[in-house]
Order: sequence, then C-alpha cells, then structure tokens
Amino acid sequence: MKQGKPRVRYYDHDFYLNIEQSFIDSGKTYGCKRIAIDLLTKGIAKSSHKKILRYFKMRSISTNNHVKWKNKVAKPEKVGKYPNLLTDPENFDKYGDVFQ
Repeated sequence: MKQGKPRVRYYDHDFYLNIEQSFIDSGKTYGCKRIAIDLLTKGIAKSSHKKILRYFKMRSISTNNHVKWKNKVAKPEKVGKYPNLLTDPENFDKYGDVFQ
C-alpha cells in the first residue's frame, strides 16, 4: 500500500483480442455488458463487464448505435387557466354544466 499504484499494468493480450473480435463481429454495436455475455456464451472467457469497460476507455472505443434526438413539436398555448370553461352563463341547462 505504501508503494501506491503500479506504473505498468499487465494485460492479457489474448483476452483483449477476443474483446475486439467480438466487438467487430457485432458491427461495433455491442456495449461492454453484451460483449461480456457474448464471450461467456462462446466459452472464451468469464469476465466482468467492468473490465471490458476499462478496456473500452483505454482504447477509446465507442459504439455506433447512438440515437439522434428528434425535435419536439411545440404545443399550442393555453388560453387562461381553464380553456374549456364556458364564458356565457346563459347556456347552462342544468346545475354543474360548466365545461363543454
């Protein structure tokens, strides 16, 4: 603990080649969690998605499946607090007939 973090981190080169191959096979759409599941189902390696995420950050890898935001349609303005309130009191047929 007194030495602090090691300057050089040792990586399993074959494991990272499998990560990259799985990422390329997916068409660069799989994220770290889905790659972890993919590697587990292929029987290559059992690994945490956090380890794969660290590798993604180290290599500056990002997926291509980002959704573009659509422009929101402006809502019509309300007139007053109660827009459906009748203003003509003579049109009331029965008690409680306030809204259209």
